[in-house]
Amino acid sequence: MPDLAPIIEAILYLKGKPLSLDELAEYAGCDRELATEAVMELMDDYAHRQSALEVVETGAGYSLQLRSAFNSLLATLVPGALGVGAFENSGQRSPSNKKLNNPISFSSGAVGLISIFPN
Repeated sequence: MPDLAPIIEAILYLKGKPLSLDELAEYAGCDRELATEAVMELMDDYAHRQSALEVVETGAGYSLQLRSAFNSLLATLVPGALGVGAFENSGQRSPSNKKLNNPISFSSGAVGLISIFPN
């Protein structure tokens, strides 16, 4: 089986919300033990690299999110009319792939804010 850490990373990025180990295992097509090992590897990898992102365990599962040190960029770069409240999962710090409550047109320049995968 290929290295699962990049697969788990892609799943967390694409889903854009916390996922349980059971969900991660299901999406990755592996058992829960292998998913656990891959998540731990991924968390360790992110902890030791200089990255704006981190993998964290929340009450709802594991999430790929923006480190809190970069929240000021969120306020600067996400249009004020949107704000964090425009995102369904506003408690998370990874809005770049969230499904918007009020979709943005492609001509607005904010194409990266629209998720192509339903939550």
